[in-house]
Amino acid sequence: MIEWKKVYLNIDYVNEYLESLHYFGWINCDCAEEIIDNKLVKYQLLNRDTQINNYSELVELEKEYEKNKNELLPTVKINGLLFFFLLVLFIIPGMLYFELKSSDIELVNKHNNLFYKNIYEILEKAKQLIDEDNKV
Repeated sequence: MIEWKKVYLNIDYVNEYLESLHYFGWINCDCAEEIIDNKLVKYQLLNRDTQINNYSELVELEKEYEKNKNELLPTVKINGLLFFFLLVLFIIPGMLYFELKSSDIELVNKHNNLFYKNIYEILEKAKQLIDEDNKV
């Protein structure tokens, strides 16, 4: 039996996401378009054989991967123009802004690094399962 999945191509990290899905046994099939809310939206159609060895383990790893991926926080960026404006007009507020944003960036990076570690471990386990299945 074959299982199908649509991945919409309007997300920023689509190439990375599609590549990671290959670790869970998904294979690119076709690229297509559909109209949603009067907008043309492109998507990638993927399939996966449900009869492969380790299928249930791959599904569980994929769920865990998605859960960890959803826990990632968006990266925080410093607005260079605002920083320069505040620095020129108000040196102290500009420095405070820089310090606050720097600490935000550090906290987000620490938070995301924990989940990236889990994500990479999950991808490695899934890759091993797929490799085992391909050897059979």
